[in-house]
Amino acid sequence: MKTTGITLITFGLCAIVMTIVLTIKRNRKYSVPVTARCIQVEERYLPMEGNQRAGIFEYELEGNKHTVKGTYAKYGYAREGEVRKFLVNPKNENEFYDTSSNQGIGKAVVTFSLVMIVIGVIMIYAGNVMQTMG
Repeated sequence: MKTTGITLITFGLCAIVMTIVLTIKRNRKYSVPVTARCIQVEERYLPMEGNQRAGIFEYELEGNKHTVKGTYAKYGYAREGEVRKFLVNPKNENEFYDTSSNQGIGKAVVTFSLVMIVIGVIMIYAGNVMQTMG
């Protein structure tokens, strides 16, 4: 039980650290906030994945207009006319991060990791209790 508990705690801590590191890296790379408007929605069909859609966005940065395509997705894609906040890479103004995509993934990873850590602690505690009783 102790080994499994330690493994769960280790994986949980690693997942939290990786989530934080990836968030910091993303925030360093994409640091310029802009407001983007979806001007069109493209649709594609893949036999294994079905229908997917991607928004074509337009935003202005330093007086220049940029048109970029979002990621294809089944759910959470932009609708025509929708306005979203993007973070743009100042080194490449056509690279962006859509702040409304994957909103809950980081929170879900951290929550799942915390549950793993708690279960690991309980397993270690239970192992110690059983060892002192037996």
